Amino acid sequence: MTITETQAAEAMLAHHQSLLENVGVRVEGLSRAVAAGGAYEAAAADLVAYLADEVLPHALAEEHTIYPTAGRQDGLAGTVAEMVAEHRTLAAGVEGLAAADDGREAATQGEEIGALFAAHVARENDILLPALLADEGVDLPQVLVQMHRLTEAAQQTPLVEDAVAPDHEAVMLARFLEAATDLAHAGHGDRACRLVASVWATLRVPRPDLA
Repeated sequence: MTITETQAAEAMLAHHQSLLENVGVRVEGLSRAVAAGGAYEAAAADLVAYLADEVLPHALAEEHTIYPTAGRQDGLAGTVAEMVAEHRTLAAGVEGLAAADDGREAATQGEEIGALFAAHVARENDILLPALLADEGVDLPQVLVQMHRLTEAAQQTPLVEDAVAPDHEAVMLARFLEAATDLAHAGHGDRACRLVASVWATLRVPRPDLA
């Protein structure tokens, strides 16, 4: 089914809202568990699992689709570079959560992750998407298709017919995300955090088309 430029933008906004809500719920769950003085490890693992399943694959897809497109817009190259850097900061925050010595520190790290992600998404919604929607030379529905396919590739398989093929870092990240998710669901949230954060930090290098 063919969609319009506006519908593609609305779909991106809706997905961002879903990501925000799901991260927010998990951050709040971690904070409540810590405030109650009980075990917080399961809540931390739940947050890690969602970040690994949904947020990091989405971020990877953005860096291969919407970010290069936006980076070619007048005045947006610097903003895009900053947002790529925020992906690294997000990964570092997850690593900090994994290294937390106690529940209070874990809750603080979780809240910082939530705040960073909310501000990051707001910039995408308020700056990048309007600029792309206003540019008649940008095929936003096609960008959306590419994002979906690359996200699925990072989550599941490396290649989809007619998709823009992800490079080797996408394939590698997909495998590590799968392993990290299994660890988190098995109750090894700390190990999952360390795996995701270390691999993400290693693979995330500045892309040539954003230089």
